[in-house]
Amino acid sequence: MRPPLELSADEDRGTAPEDLADLSVGELLVVWAFRIRLARGPSGLVAGFRLAFGLSGVETALASFEGFFAVLQRHGRCEIGLHAPGCRCVSLDEMTLAGVIAAVQAGALLHAHLMAARLVDAALLESFLAHAQDFAVRLSEDRLYLPLRPLTGCDGGRPRSVH
Repeated sequence: MRPPLELSADEDRGTAPEDLADLSVGELLVVWAFRIRLARGPSGLVAGFRLAFGLSGVETALASFEGFFAVLQRHGRCEIGLHAPGCRCVSLDEMTLAGVIAAVQAGALLHAHLMAARLVDAALLESFLAHAQDFAVRLSEDRLYLPLRPLTGCDGGRPRSVH
């Protein structure tokens, strides 16, 4: 049995928090999607995705995100720290999730693989990356590109969540 995804508590683990204001629009959408999906379930995403993607293609974008989320939720290596929807802080786990999408968009597949390996079991890496590819394509089609950032925040092979 895998630990569930959960919203992280307000705790400081020795690393300075990052602010949502420092993220690109694409990164904001990815972080927001995970937070809303976790907090409100699958129906909570529909209105926000319609605003972000417009009326055309929202079902495809939602389906690709849901696949990405489902693999992480069912086969995550460890508890993933996500902040509450209204929180301005961003966790290293959230940045790792966005980083997988950014790496796929940039064609940096080794980078994507390394980041994904921090999050999901090895047996599910290819499935996770396939869903990441689908989601990255949908974001790219709407000109939402995520910047490729270096791997950071490794604590014993797993990203730390900070607040």
